[in-house]
Amino acid sequence: MVGQLFIMTIITDKITELTTFINGLPAGDPRADDAAKTLAIWQEAAATGGGGGSSGAISVVYTETLLSAPGSTDARSLSGGYTKAFVSYTVANINTSVTVRLEGSNDGVTWINLDPSGDKTITANGTDFYQLIDVTPLNIRFTFVSEVGGTAATIQVITRLSS
Repeated sequence: MVGQLFIMTIITDKITELTTFINGLPAGDPRADDAAKTLAIWQEAAATGGGGGSSGAISVVYTETLLSAPGSTDARSLSGGYTKAFVSYTVANINTSVTVRLEGSNDGVTWINLDPSGDKTITANGTDFYQLIDVTPLNIRFTFVSEVGGTAATIQVITRLSS
């Protein structure tokens, strides 16, 4: 029961963060549609107590250990029928910038950047996300690539897989 309450707290926090993110987007921002779809997924998870929702989809929420230095989260296996991944990350205590990426691997050894536009450089504290639909790699992980201007930045990562 404690684990379920913890998951519901995370889901509620993500709904609040996404709502704030959406409300802060300028009119016509192309990220608005993806963010709204992601918000609907989190709202469905909240409505079903963190489970798969009315669609019967399989859903799992993982909370990662806080990354306080460059490195990667544990790999998350998508072998169980998962076809969607939502990876939310919150950067805090940023000095100048941090660089991050979402990686995929079919063998758990060779990792590639899944973002076709390359690594993301972040220059302010806040929350952002990656969303993958029809995921093809067998494993994914979030990587804190580097930090410029200090060593105080931390990144909290939450990964949600569903079918």
